[in-house]
Order: sequence, then C-alpha cells, then structure tokens
Amino acid sequence: MGATDQQPYAALVAVGPGDREVQRLRDLIAALGHYEPAHATLVIVDDDPTPRDLDRLPAPPRLQLAAIERGYAIIHAVKNDALDEASVRRFFGDRRDSEAAMARTA
Repeated sequence: MGATDQQPYAALVAVGPGDREVQRLRDLIAALGHYEPAHATLVIVDDDPTPRDLDRLPAPPRLQLAAIERGYAIIHAVKNDALDEASVRRFFGDRRDSEAAMARTA
C-alpha cells in the first residue's frame, strides 16, 4: 500500500507545562512524520497557562497541527458540566473553532 492509499487520520495529545513536554511533542511530530505516510491532523491540548503557539512547531507538510490552549480549564469545564456557549467562546475566542466546538456540545 503506497502513501496515497493511506486513510487520513487524527491524533490527540495532551502537552503539560514546561520545556521538557514541548521537546516530547517535537519528538512525536518527528516520529509521525517518519513512520506515518498518511495525511493527518494532530490536535494538541496545551496545559500550560501561557499560550505557546504549539501549532506553529515545524511539521511535515502532510501533518496539520491544531492547538487548543488552556487545556486544563477546558477539561475542568467539561467535568463540571459547565461547557456552555459563553465558556466555549472564552476558551476559543472568536475563531471559527468556537462554532465547531459549540456544535459538538449541543
């Protein structure tokens, strides 16, 4: 089966605070680029309170990175059944992501 025959996929990874965790993410991105021939989206849930723009890390062209900042706050809201439209907009801002996230919680 060639690279063009592979089904696209998505993966989700949580990244904790600290430089060591970012290096682990870089290693994962490199491994996916080396071993996985299919196009993919890697969703990165960033648990650091300060935005780190992890979706801007170098990645192979067939691997799209999507970062969700303030990951702990989002998980906390989900666990407490407090993920309403206002909190989704607060977490995601006014980006199109907020509309998609809100549709998934309805």
